Amino acid sequence: MNTPRAAHILWADDEIDLLRPHILFLESKGFRMTSVNSGRDALEAVEREVFDLVFLDEQMPGLGGIETLQEIKQLRPHLPVVMITKSEEEHIMEEAIGSKIADYLIKPVNPNQILLSVKRILDGKRLLSEQAMSTYQRQFQSISQQLMGRMDAREWMELYDRLIRWKLELAQWEESGMQDILESQYTDADRQFARFVQQHYLDWMQQPDDRTPTLSHRLLPERLPRTLAEAQDRPVFLVVIDNLRMDQWKIIEPLLLDRFRVVREAPYFSILPTATQYARNALFAGLAPSEIARRLALKVAQEFGLPEDWLNDQVAPFLAEKEAKRRLTGIDWGEGLRVSVPTAAYLLALKLRAARPPLPGYAGDRGDIRFLVKKMELESVAAAEAVYGKFFPHDLLSEAAKEEVRGALAAPPP
Repeated sequence: MNTPRAAHILWADDEIDLLRPHILFLESKGFRMTSVNSGRDALEAVEREVFDLVFLDEQMPGLGGIETLQEIKQLRPHLPVVMITKSEEEHIMEEAIGSKIADYLIKPVNPNQILLSVKRILDGKRLLSEQAMSTYQRQFQSISQQLMGRMDAREWMELYDRLIRWKLELAQWEESGMQDILESQYTDADRQFARFVQQHYLDWMQQPDDRTPTLSHRLLPERLPRTLAEAQDRPVFLVVIDNLRMDQWKIIEPLLLDRFRVVREAPYFSILPTATQYARNALFAGLAPSEIARRLALKVAQEFGLPEDWLNDQVAPFLAEKEAKRRLTGIDWGEGLRVSVPTAAYLLALKLRAARPPLPGYAGDRGDIRFLVKKMELESVAAAEAVYGKFFPHDLLSEAAKEEVRGALAAPPP
């Protein structure tokens, strides 16, 4: 069985002989000690040997403590240094702290004060790790029992917050066994939460009440008015980070606290599907995807003088016939199909919005676009842009889409 290596401590002080009792005390606690009586000797020792910690007197003749500290940090940037001084002058403390010392002690120091500093620096990580493991072990059973019970949306959010905090806490330490246990509990929570959502989602969407969590499309209508009122005419900025999970936010948050203050943290539930084109659009619109589609259909109906239910009457059979022709006959689905001009305009706008530079050998939706351009009797890219602008007034036609239109215009008639 290998014996753990004793921590090696260097002590530099021009009155090192007077500190002999302190050095013997630390040796009795199992530490390996090396002592020198000048800054220059300390630098030579650091270059020659490996140390875990340095005690450094601030007031030494020749190379002073601050200068020695700076030289040590150039040689060993991560070597912890404890500055010991008789002076309580503020500028000396500030200079030492600015040079990234691990601790700052003022003479006279007693052995227990020295030992506490050593323990905090060398054993701090281990002690914190052991404390974290012990605390999680105590909470593991209560979390497991909570997962076996019935929870409402608020309790699920609180549980998720607890699990995330433990995930980030245990990730700091090297105890993989406890992290595996937490990951298993996390997986169990995911499974139970999916069942909870499946059981309640329809009611949340169709019959919301005071127990319903805030969903994507209700986030801004419910919370933005309060935020604007609290701002009292100060500017308000809405920053949306796509696909940001709570654990990712917890990692980012400390980086922002130097400049910002977190006043309130309020999670919400995403609608399903959570994909961007559904959840984010619902968030900005303040509407469920089905309501967005209904309003777009009404807009098209008003634009072209159609009945309000035109979308169901024309687009669905059109798409069904397209798929049937592809599967059964392999014939170009545009051939012989009867589709109205407004339907063609709507579908063309959707096709052009999805246009991407094609992969080699992949035709994509070119046949679809060619048929729709011919159906609408478009004669230029500008005409296609005008159609596109009716449905997406705040968006510009991409270069890839323009290229598709040019290809459709140049193609011979079927």
